[in-house]
Order: sequence, then structure tokens, then C-alpha cells
Amino acid sequence: MRLASCLLALSLAALSACAGPKADLSALGDPAPRLVGHWATSAGDQLYYGPLDTATKTGTYTLIQSRGHRFDHAYSVQSSDPSKQAIQATYLFADGDRASIAFELSADGKTLASTQEITGMRIATDATRVDDRTAP
Repeated sequence: MRLASCLLALSLAALSACAGPKADLSALGDPAPRLVGHWATSAGDQLYYGPLDTATKTGTYTLIQSRGHRFDHAYSVQSSDPSKQAIQATYLFADGDRASIAFELSADGKTLASTQEITGMRIATDATRVDDRTAP
């Protein structure tokens, strides 16, 4: 019984050490320029983010759905946090609607996690970097 208790305590200590705070990624710089490029979701959607205009902080956003439907919009960056490689942005849809979205880039820049709320539902999407193209 003591051995089992000791093993449990050691396991919990090891797990808590692994679950510590995330590393400070500030050395990677502003994450917004790293969003620019072509990304693909596991559902087969293709996402293209253009570079930000320095004056307006907006860029082009093109979505090609897996069924082939194309949507041309824009996005604007409200803030970014280099320490987490996180971006708070707004999608600016062609019909005038807007939607807030949060991005988090991996340290290696190969994966992108996004979260947005649509009609009260939280939607999370992961994407993988494909290349540097900003348009299909």
C-alpha cells in the first residue's frame, strides 16, 4: 500500500511539473505577420490570409470550402500577444457582418488554433500551414 501511495505521489508530482505555465514566446516577435499565408483545416477548407495594411491593420481573407465554394472577405487585428503568439482579430465579411476570432500560433509556426463564437456556440478550428501563398 505504501509503495502504491508513493508511486501515485510521484506520478502526480511529475504530471504537475509537465502542466506548468507555457513558455514565453516573445522572442518570436509579433504573431500577426506569421498568420499571413495559406492554411488548411482537417475538414479540407483552405484559408488564405493576406498581409496587413500598416495604416488600417486589415488584410485579405479568402476561404475556399472543401466543396469548392469561395468567399472573399477581410480581417483586422485588434491586438496581439507575442508571449503567447496569440492574436485577437475580427473577420470583416463582404456583407458587412463582423465576427471576433482568436488565433494562437504554435512556436514552430506550423499549426494555427482559432476560436470564435457564432450564435452563442464556441467553435474551435485547427489548421496546418501549407505555404506562403496569400491567394488561391
